[in-house]
Amino acid sequence: MPRAKPNHALEQQSYKHFALPKIIEHELLGFLNLDSSVGRFEIASDPESLNQRAVPTKAGSALGKVEQVLGMYRTVGDFFDKQPRPSDYVAAFSPVAKLAARLTKEINALSLPYRNQLAGFGADLASIEYALKNLQESSREASLSNANKSSQGAPKNTALKFVVRSLRLVFRDHYQGPHLSRVRKGAFEMLSPQEEAELNFVLTSLKAGNIVPKAYTNSKMRRLFLNPDCSVPGEQAATIERIAKKISTATGRTKLESRIRTD
Repeated sequence: MPRAKPNHALEQQSYKHFALPKIIEHELLGFLNLDSSVGRFEIASDPESLNQRAVPTKAGSALGKVEQVLGMYRTVGDFFDKQPRPSDYVAAFSPVAKLAARLTKEINALSLPYRNQLAGFGADLASIEYALKNLQESSREASLSNANKSSQGAPKNTALKFVVRSLRLVFRDHYQGPHLSRVRKGAFEMLSPQEEAELNFVLTSLKAGNIVPKAYTNSKMRRLFLNPDCSVPGEQAATIERIAKKISTATGRTKLESRIRTD
């Protein structure tokens, strides 16, 4: 069995700052209905101390939070999405158990003069043998416990879902446009203008951060929005209400058609 490769995603990571290109800043502010000509910061005076300091504008606050979310993904995204699979644990622990057993055997084969020589240089062979036995048993048990677990299945995309939800919250906290209702066109229900803007805001941010490919479509993004892990407060209640209305409308239509046939 091949030796497992080290999972660098689990190593300690330092925060990786992400800076939005100017053209993307302009697009995102457009979706938020914020003035893109306003700078990120403005000078504010403290009425008590009369000191002046730079504070973020609404545009600067929104863009700063987007950069923070994208930076977090660049920093810890692999940690969430590239956790070892059961087969990785087996591949890693099986050789360790064998090496521990082999080293234990080599130490046990040492005659007294060799053992005394090592002890003279500070080696506590009794403790080493105990530790190796513990390592061997723990590695074997860890390997056996994962041996029958499935390593199949699509990636969980935990980090992606976290980023999508975070970006949606940024949009909702900073959106300054009108809030309108959805419009039905026959059997289809169109997204409201703010929902369309939210979709484009998140998708543009993800593409800017190279989190999704440039060919990632709005329809895929919309399906991702339906994932419970990507939902935002109040959305589930609104979804349930829309479903209830559809059921009510369909029930009423059925009763009307039945009454017409009866008459």
